[in-house]
Amino acid sequence: MAVKIVVFAHVPPPHHGQSAMVKLMLDGLESGEYGEFEIHHVDARLSHSFEDIGTSGISKFFRAIKFAIAAIKCRVVSNVKTMYYIPAPPKVSAMVRDWIVLGLCRPFFPRLICHWHAVGLGGWTRLQKESGSRLGRVSGFLNRAFLRRHAASFSLTQWGTQDSAAFSPKKTFIVPNGISDPCPDFEEAVFENRMKRLEQFNEANEELVYEVGYLGHCHAGKGLWDAMSAVVRANEILAESKTRVRLKLTVAGEFPGHEDKDRFEKLKSEIGEDFVDYIGFIGGKEKREFFLRTDCLCFPTKYEAESFGLVAVEALAFGIPPVCSDWRMLPDLIGSIGLPVAETGNVQSLAEQLIASIGRDRPENLRKAFCENFSAHCHLQILADAIRKVGNE
Repeated sequence: MAVKIVVFAHVPPPHHGQSAMVKLMLDGLESGEYGEFEIHHVDARLSHSFEDIGTSGISKFFRAIKFAIAAIKCRVVSNVKTMYYIPAPPKVSAMVRDWIVLGLCRPFFPRLICHWHAVGLGGWTRLQKESGSRLGRVSGFLNRAFLRRHAASFSLTQWGTQDSAAFSPKKTFIVPNGISDPCPDFEEAVFENRMKRLEQFNEANEELVYEVGYLGHCHAGKGLWDAMSAVVRANEILAESKTRVRLKLTVAGEFPGHEDKDRFEKLKSEIGEDFVDYIGFIGGKEKREFFLRTDCLCFPTKYEAESFGLVAVEALAFGIPPVCSDWRMLPDLIGSIGLPVAETGNVQSLAEQLIASIGRDRPENLRKAFCENFSAHCHLQILADAIRKVGNE
């Protein structure tokens, strides 16, 4: 018998890690490859652009009610008892969405699955008990009221379970993220070139440029300024040691605001055009080419809502090392495959890890780590099994 489930979550646009994972889940579960599922999708898109995410407005209030009614209709008409939901990060506008939707829907759905793509809500809610702010105490109370004792919690790593623990879920599952293979022709088209680059850096018989890539939204939270400063510091260290390798940073992504773009241009002019290049937003073929010409990925995030870091997984798929900060779940993710992390916000630490990555990792081992841990198939199999265990109760 098919497992019936309402998926209350939006797919792109806007395109970010969470919406991409929802689309992957829907496509995978509806394919039939992972068992029988009857999916009722409520595309609960409250934001229409990246800049709109996290903002508030009366139109979002009414859309939240509209989407909640659509979910309740699935319960009444199709007798769906399980609801899949992604709780908010600790932002007031996002939490208000949860209060509206869960306040309306929980009485109708005996089983609520919370998939914790965003992080921080559990810790924030705990702190509000001691808050001197009445708004904080009320907000924490509402979070506990609408999320406590939900049927199942899906966390991306073990670190992530501390968020769900604040709401005492009946069951907890670890469901690592995964992505569709962005480099299926790795062995035929990529591996040989990767090995040549590895040998070049290990021999260092000539002046070489180590191509460092940055891919993501271009602002302080994602660590772009740290990445730029770390490349400068790494080049200083390499020059002092008379190593014949220099680092160059290629930045791909969009600026959330004019202030971020202005700051980037200022830093770029101070660093020098030879060490930093900006190529704008990329996707599809351009994204593939970006990874093919990149020797390592710099992902020094300290973004407050950061969870899993899918871009680091993409780097592994192309056989290149991700050099990450030790932020949130990243030590679990990166540590699980034996790679070190840099101290968050520490430019010296990040520079040292960038240098350490030069010629260190065999591309086939990085690729293997992706295939065995973070492929779409691995993710969907674990996710489907977990949903089935909850939905068949």
